[in-house]
Amino acid sequence: MNDSLVVNHVSEFIEIINSLLQRGEQIAEEQQSRLQFMRDKEKSQNAANYYNTILTNRNTEKKQRFMPDKTDILGEKTGRHRYKFFYRGHYKASYILCPSVFRDNFWEYEDYFYHRIMVERADAFRNTSHLDKLVTMQHYSCPTRLLDVTSNPLVALYFACMNYGCEKCNSSMEGAVLVFPVPVQEISYADSDRALMLSCLPRFSREEKDLLLQCANDSLTDKSFPQVKGGSRYRDSIVERFYHEITTEISSFKREIDPIDLLQPLFVQPNKTNGRIIKQDGAFIINGLSKDRYEAKDKLDTMAYEIIYVHNQQSVLRELDLLGIHEASLFPEVDKMAEYLKSFVKNPIRV
Repeated sequence: MNDSLVVNHVSEFIEIINSLLQRGEQIAEEQQSRLQFMRDKEKSQNAANYYNTILTNRNTEKKQRFMPDKTDILGEKTGRHRYKFFYRGHYKASYILCPSVFRDNFWEYEDYFYHRIMVERADAFRNTSHLDKLVTMQHYSCPTRLLDVTSNPLVALYFACMNYGCEKCNSSMEGAVLVFPVPVQEISYADSDRALMLSCLPRFSREEKDLLLQCANDSLTDKSFPQVKGGSRYRDSIVERFYHEITTEISSFKREIDPIDLLQPLFVQPNKTNGRIIKQDGAFIINGLSKDRYEAKDKLDTMAYEIIYVHNQQSVLRELDLLGIHEASLFPEVDKMAEYLKSFVKNPIRV
């Protein structure tokens, strides 16, 4: 990882991205070593120590399984093709990598946001999955545990510059693009079990999520939540309630929940039913249980391999505009197109 990467033009940014893609297999190895180092650090709780050990072991096993140092039947290296790169742009380099519901005092009120918006705008959420509800909330800037990412690096570069010159924003002269190399087997789709489990969490109060977190930590070594004799239900009532919430979407869901799957952030490729997702090549990181927002941030920070700092944002925006990356191309709403057209008259950075 190189913290000193700075770009002033789109061409420089593309050169760095190309270099990262060409070194995909090496980057995968470096990322594995970095994650192992981070997770080997001494933690204050035994559960946290065991959590880190499990993650390290899982990643090591998957590296050996999915990144063999040999050629495939076509005689070509296959390692780097096992990783997909995602990107996220911050218009301020100092921006904390954390989902909106974990900011300010929103941490305490996730279930309030979730239930109130369902009540007030029921038509927008009728007959939708747990994950689709969160995606819709995210679309309308309601605080959620989702974090937007994209598979298009130029889109991330735009978001690293988009608020330049905004009088109403706390503007910055330095943006940042974070690069996430993700093993393909760790990317979930909208109908995956893990995506469903994590998207059920917002329905529970802070106190209930704390209980579920404690149960997960206590059950890590067993790799399953304890059940009553005969396996008819989970021993802990909060785990049983969580399981029943899952079955409201998939009635045949098996009682085989691995506690660690509730603790890790998950990259999710959603269905392209949302105009912004299509335009922005969007995906999400959905966050699991954490004891506080700082632990949630630490988990996300370990997943970012590289940070590219963006200067000269005004010029970068002009160059992106020429490449067809601008407000109107990334936001399909009519009002965004109107704002973009007006900017040619009002905003000197576009003319």
